[in-house]
Amino acid sequence: MNEKEPKIQKIAEETTRDVEQGLTGIAPPDGHHHGHLRRTWGNKIFDLAVWPTIAFGAVYGLSTWAVKKISDKASFVSKEIYTPLAENLTRIIPLKEVEKANPALKISAGGENMAKILISFAVGTVLMAPIKLLEDRRGKVSHWIDKKLETVPSDPDHYAREPKQSWRSVLGGRLVTFLSVLGIGTAVGGERTKKVENAASRFIQGQWKKHINQEVSAEKLAEIDKWTKANAFEMFYTSLCAGMVYVLSRAFARKINKHDEQVAAAHHAVPVSPPTDDPITPKDTSWQEKTQSREPSQKAENFVNAVDNSRLTTEQRPALG
Repeated sequence: MNEKEPKIQKIAEETTRDVEQGLTGIAPPDGHHHGHLRRTWGNKIFDLAVWPTIAFGAVYGLSTWAVKKISDKASFVSKEIYTPLAENLTRIIPLKEVEKANPALKISAGGENMAKILISFAVGTVLMAPIKLLEDRRGKVSHWIDKKLETVPSDPDHYAREPKQSWRSVLGGRLVTFLSVLGIGTAVGGERTKKVENAASRFIQGQWKKHINQEVSAEKLAEIDKWTKANAFEMFYTSLCAGMVYVLSRAFARKINKHDEQVAAAHHAVPVSPPTDDPITPKDTSWQEKTQSREPSQKAENFVNAVDNSRLTTEQRPALG
C-alpha cells in the first residue's frame, strides 16, 4: 500500500466529519470515531416531520392564499392590508417604473413584490411558534421513534448533542433569513418577478387547455392565472426561506448553547487565591511540614541519649567515703 494513502484517508475522514458537524450541528465526543456522529432515524424523521411540513408546507399554503387574495383588488386582504402596505413601500423604495393600470391605487411593481414578501414573512414568523414548541420535545420524540425502529444509539449523550433551539435561535434565524430574502427580492425586482410569473402562467394555461379542457372559459383562465402566479412566487421564496431558517437557526442554537455553557462553567468555577508576593512567607511550605513531622522523633532521640549519658557518668563516678 502506498504510504500516502493512510494520510489521504485520514484527511478525507476529518473533512467529512467537519462537513457533517456543520450540517447536523452535532459535535463529536472526545475519543469517538466519525461513524458515531451519524444522526439516528429518529432525528431525521423528526426534522422531516416538523420543518418541511410547517416551515414550508403550512407557510406555502397560507402565503399562497394570501398572495392570491392580494391579486383580487376587491378582497379584504387587498383593501385593508396589501394596498396601504404597497403604497408605503412605493414611497420608500426607489422605483423606475410605476404601474398606471390603476392610478387610484398607485401600486408599483416593486412595491407589490415587497408587499408579498412581507406578508409571506409575517405568516412564516407566526408559524415559528409551533416549530419552537416541537423543538423543545425533540429529544423525547426522536428517542421514541428510535425505540420503535430499534435504532437507539449506544451513546446516551447522542440526543443531548443536538442543538437546543430557543426563541433567540429560532427568531434570530428567521430575522436573518428575512433580511437575506429581502435583499434577494430587491435585487430580482418586481419587473423580473412578473416576467417569471407570467411565463409560469402561460405554461400552466397551455397545459390546462391541452390536457384538461380545450374550451376553458375566460373566467376560468383568469382564476388559473391568479393561482399560478401566486404559486410561482411562493414556491421560490418559501423554499428559500424554509431552507435558510433551518440552517441558520441551528447555527445560532450551537453558538448560544456554547456561550451558555461557558457562562455556567465560569459561574460555578472554584475561585483560586492569587499567589502571594510576600518575601517573608515562602510559597513552598513543604519543608516546614517535613521539619515539623521530624521534630517529635528528633527530640525523643535526644532525650534517650541524655538519659544514657547520665547513667554512664553515674557508674564511672568513684564512691564517696
